[in-house]
Amino acid sequence: MGQLIERAVAGDEAGLPGRLCRALCVGLGMDGASMALLTHTEARQLLCASGDEALRLEELQFESVEGPCMAASESGVPVVCMDPREYLSLWPIFGSRLREELPQVSFILALPLTPSGGTRPIGSLDLLRHTPCNLVHDTSGRRIRTGQRLGRRGGTSS
Repeated sequence: MGQLIERAVAGDEAGLPGRLCRALCVGLGMDGASMALLTHTEARQLLCASGDEALRLEELQFESVEGPCMAASESGVPVVCMDPREYLSLWPIFGSRLREELPQVSFILALPLTPSGGTRPIGSLDLLRHTPCNLVHDTSGRRIRTGQRLGRRGGTSS
């Protein structure tokens, strides 16, 4: 995993978010990844999506103004949806549209992106899978730690 991340951060800054999303998909066994800046205003900016499915996941959350990425960015803690269909009551608009448009998504991990030395997240990293992911018997603890380290590194260069 370390080598994938090292290769992803090498190169120009313009392509960094996309390279990180692709590296995280490969290294963590995910089917999609996206990264977005989410301020606590209406200003939001998609930085990357590894594919159409990850892009649509972000769009659904941006359009409904709710969902795991919004919750992770607001709370500052990772949000794990072992089966997103079970979380419909937390995010009724997002949940309904997710069920209709992306029924194959069985796991979402949203990680807050917090600048190094910062206390407030500036966005989120979303990881998705088609197959369920058991955090107790899987490597997702590594997924959360990796995402948190990346989130803390983000925003350090301006």
